[in-house]
Amino acid sequence: MRYVDIGANLLDPMFQGVYREKSLHSPDLDHVLARARRSGAVRVFVTAGTVQESRDALNLAREHNAVYADRGEAPLLKSTVSKQLRFSCRGTTKDFIVGFFLC
Repeated sequence: MRYVDIGANLLDPMFQGVYREKSLHSPDLDHVLARARRSGAVRVFVTAGTVQESRDALNLAREHNAVYADRGEAPLLKSTVSKQLRFSCRGTTKDFIVGFFLC
C-alpha cells in the first residue's frame, strides 16, 4: 500500500537527536525517511507554523525527494506572522511548495 503523510513534524529537534535541549544521539532524519519509504510513504508533507519553520521546511524539501513543504501559520501566531509569511512566499520555487494556508 502507498501512503502520504500530510502533517509530518520533521522540523522537531528530536530528528537531530536533541531532546529537552540535550543531545542524546546523532541525527536520524535520513533513517526515519528511509523507514517511511519502506513502509509505503511516497510523499511526506512537512508542516510549518512560523516564517522560519517555513524556510526550514523548504530547505528540507530541497534536500529530500519525497518531502514537500507546506507553508502556513499557527492560529496563535497569526497576527504577528501573517505579513511576513505572505512576503516570504514571493519568488519561491513552487515545485517544493504544495500548500499555503492561514488558520
